[in-house]
Amino acid sequence: MKMEDVAAIVRGPDTVNDKMTSVHRIVPLNQSAADLAKLFGCSKTAIMKTDWWAKNRQGELDRSASIRQERHKQFGGRNG
Repeated sequence: MKMEDVAAIVRGPDTVNDKMTSVHRIVPLNQSAADLAKLFGCSKTAIMKTDWWAKNRQGELDRSASIRQERHKQFGGRNG
């Protein structure tokens, strides 16, 4: 079962980055850094410093911010 696999990974000895990579192969990790920190028993900062976060989430957040800025420009905002 998926959840049993995830639980075994979370309890395992691997690094947070390796755990996140392994869990993401089973179920998508689209929670906030704070929520993931609770799951993996570490700090939000530790989550955000992983290679997994940089590849999978930070890029997504950067794209979302860029889209918002473009919409703001398009509809007459002053943000530049």
